[in-house]
Formats: sequence, C-alpha cells, structure tokens
Amino acid sequence: MSSREAALEATVEAAVEATVEAAVEATVEAAVEEALSEETPVDGEALGRKMMKFLRARDPYTASKEETARAFITTSSVLSALVGKHSFIQPLLVEVVKNRLIRLQYVEGHAASITDTDGAAMGKSLAMMLAVNLTATIAVDEWIHQFKSLQEIDSEVSKVETSSS
Repeated sequence: MSSREAALEATVEAAVEATVEAAVEATVEAAVEEALSEETPVDGEALGRKMMKFLRARDPYTASKEETARAFITTSSVLSALVGKHSFIQPLLVEVVKNRLIRLQYVEGHAASITDTDGAAMGKSLAMMLAVNLTATIAVDEWIHQFKSLQEIDSEVSKVETSSS
C-alpha cells in the first residue's frame, strides 16, 4: 500500500470514528434532555427515576457517578432550589447515588443545622435501608423517619405539593 493510500485510509477511519462519536454524543445528549424535560416539580419518585435515567445515560469513562449526580442537581430547578435552601442535600444525594452498603449512620438535628458531612452520612444510610426492607417505598419511608431533618424537608415539600394542587 502506498503512502497516499495509507493516508487516505487513515483519513477515512478518522472521519468514521468522529462521526460515530458525534452520533453517540448526540444520542446521550438527547436522552439527558428528555430526562430533564419530563421533570415534575412535586413528584419525588418521578424525579428520582429521571435522575437514575440521567445516570444511566452518562459515559462511565468520562464522568463519575458523583459528577453526573452533581450535574443533574444543578440542571434540576427543583433540586437546585432545595440545595439552595439546604446545602446538605447535594452531598446526601451524591452518597445515595454511590449506593455503598455500610452500617447505618446517626445524625441528629434540624434541617437548618445539618452540615454537608451530616448530609453525606444520611445519604450513605439509604443503601442499608434498601437492603433490610422488603420494598424501596418502605425503605425510603423508614430512611426519612430515621432523620429528623429529612422529616422536616418531607413535611416542607408535602406542604408545597398540597398548596400547588
């Protein structure tokens, strides 16, 4: 094969690779856009499903679960507002996404006094709750019941849901 043919083949291969990469990137971007566009502000379960869809759409070679969770939080108007009011929500959700099975963490205090470290500790506890309960719904309810600050936020969000209905 002559050097001209080799150069032409390399150019074609590079063009094909670039086209495939662009198509994959466009597909991922479309999936992310779809996940975010369906957001229902007061439906926590639907928001959780969208976050998981967003995480599944990520490229594991370029973005970690933690980075992707933070990106979703910043693009979600509901979660951004909640993090703006209670900063510990972001590390809490990042730890939930990591889904590492560790012993239950104990954090006491009102939502206003919870630190980011406390939020991360609460997030780490969800995996254990999921492991020891029969259904995810029961696990999440038990998890919320475990922490006074989560009960306060749950009550706060429930009031918003009731007033917007």
